[in-house]
Amino acid sequence: DNEWSSAQIIGNSEKRVTRANTAINDAGDVAVVWLDINNNNDRIIKFNERVDGTWVGEINISDSAQIKELPSIDYNNNNDVIISWQECDIDDSGRFDVVGKFRNGSDASFSNLETYTDLTNHSGFSQVAINDNGDVIVYWRQASGTFVSGQTKSAVGVLKARYRNLDGSLESTVDLSPPGEDSL
Repeated sequence: DNEWSSAQIIGNSEKRVTRANTAINDAGDVAVVWLDINNNNDRIIKFNERVDGTWVGEINISDSAQIKELPSIDYNNNNDVIISWQECDIDDSGRFDVVGKFRNGSDASFSNLETYTDLTNHSGFSQVAINDNGDVIVYWRQASGTFVSGQTKSAVGVLKARYRNLDGSLESTVDLSPPGEDSL
């Protein structure tokens, strides 16, 4: 059957769903992440996946009180999942940082919240990629300098990346921008 079917509801929302992002593996399984905004204007990161033609059911990935934006997702042939997003105030700083969760496809459990940025300045607009070994690369843009709450935000920045090993260990953050180049 190569025809489009009717739309399917894969998640419930009190108010609004936005910022959806998808990934598909070689078996045709699909992973979806989105930002759900409820009637209290809480921002919740939600996830659902379609395995062997059936939607598994939405789950909350993060329902903390912090402001969240721009979720990113990737999905491999082992059904491992990496999700990242930018979240404000994870350490009472007032700063946006790139955080996320990893799911090991063999046991379908998500990790605790992981912080990928170095906490020195506002970070966001993350993208993720995962290989079939479960190793991940997280990429983001980060404002230059050091964040000071209540001060003007830096208008310049750099591109950064960090490697996450399957065992959850994080390697050092790497600057991708040439020295002195503005990447924002």
